[in-house]
Amino acid sequence: MRKLFKYLFYSGIQDRLGPEDQVKLLFVNSTIFIGLVVLIFFTVRDFVGGHLELATVSGVVSVIVVGLFFAIRITKCPVLGAYLLPFLMLGFYTFL
Repeated sequence: MRKLFKYLFYSGIQDRLGPEDQVKLLFVNSTIFIGLVVLIFFTVRDFVGGHLELATVSGVVSVIVVGLFFAIRITKCPVLGAYLLPFLMLGFYTFL
């Protein structure tokens, strides 16, 4: 189980990275996972509460976050998440 979490949080590329880049990747992936849980919670809450416009935006941002996670895995470039995640968060919080 521990190996699975380590593989997920390091996107399977921890052997190729230096210690500083491993910490950055761990931070980005942790932010992605925690943010995804919160976004899914808000999506469900808003949908059940009848706020479809907020549920739609939260759901779309959730899909973008999942896409970002897979983009990091496919490109093997953790810098991608480090640059895109703050802009995504800024846009989402600005909308709210």
